[in-house]
Amino acid sequence: MARTYAFSALKGEYQQRWEQMAITPRQQGAIDRAAMTILAAKSRYQVVAAQTGVPWAFIGVLHWREASCDFAGVLHNGEKILGTGRKTRLVPKGRGPFRTWEEAARDALALKGYAPGSPWSISRCLYEGERFNGFGYRMHQVPSAYLWSFSNQYVRGKYVADGVWSPTTVDRQMGIAPLMKRLLALDGDVSFEAATSAASSGPTAGDGLDARAVAALQQRLRDLGYFEVGQVDGQWGARTVAGLSAFQATAGLPLTAVPGQARVDTATAAALATASTRVVAPARAALTARDLLQRGDGMLRAAWWSKFWAWLIGAPALVIGVLEQAPEATGRLDGLRATFAQMPGWAWSLLVVGVALSLFMLSRRVEADRVAAVRSGRDSGPA
Repeated sequence: MARTYAFSALKGEYQQRWEQMAITPRQQGAIDRAAMTILAAKSRYQVVAAQTGVPWAFIGVLHWREASCDFAGVLHNGEKILGTGRKTRLVPKGRGPFRTWEEAARDALALKGYAPGSPWSISRCLYEGERFNGFGYRMHQVPSAYLWSFSNQYVRGKYVADGVWSPTTVDRQMGIAPLMKRLLALDGDVSFEAATSAASSGPTAGDGLDARAVAALQQRLRDLGYFEVGQVDGQWGARTVAGLSAFQATAGLPLTAVPGQARVDTATAAALATASTRVVAPARAALTARDLLQRGDGMLRAAWWSKFWAWLIGAPALVIGVLEQAPEATGRLDGLRATFAQMPGWAWSLLVVGVALSLFMLSRRVEADRVAAVRSGRDSGPA
């Protein structure tokens, strides 16, 4: 039977090794690439974190170690069994079958007894990471490669297969501790203590989602192209309801999003985990600036008025500048020029034309960007 260890007995060791850990310089590039891969998939890890109470970044480093962040590989051990109807054959054996990566991840974490409200910290994550892989390295008085590989805390020794130990083999896969430290440096949102507060704080509605879970939902919807959701702010408001409702309508699900009730039903959560990027409707893709203006788009209305004033100011100034160069017109312009003191008429005209042209071009750019955003689905268009 595998030996187990209490966290209280190992906490000090983990903290000391963490403080003394230095990343192996030649592995810095690989660690950076792995960290960026985890950050790119943040929204998927946050969905599982909201359901399990486990810090999303810890889920990410486990996923890297087990499957190099390949979402075809289950969190348990990286086996690619999703949607096949098969169960895991490696340790832990017999888990599944699973339809989605998120479903498998919840099972892998529940298998270790993780639940919302569990305490988390750097030391706790290191302990749980070693427990996730097993305490076999301790039986050989070797710091776990699962934790410390690619750092000065690990030299050699590795299980080359389940239960098969080699004292001379060097683990060529990075450990989770250097990866955790790099994530902390790259993203201020990374906290290996986040799950404790996420499970017990923030605005909730009954058994609904807290602020972190709402933010994860908003990011997932944006990743899928449902920009009706607005900005990622963790607030369950009208735009979040609109984005979630748009997703449910596209997925053929019942519309369950209700203002003031931050909840996502099981069917929607499962669909969010496996959904493909939103396909923009042909009618939306063909929208023009005139269409949006007729629908009362505030941004395009402002751009239209800016272009109007640019023409209203710029055209007369241009005419005046041209007339200024005509000898027969100079007498007619004397009164106007006197108004602007010593400034030559042509210089005044050039200045005004330049400002008007800049305003016109800026308005055109705003108009084009707005139309492109609505056509692509990056923005929902006029409310």
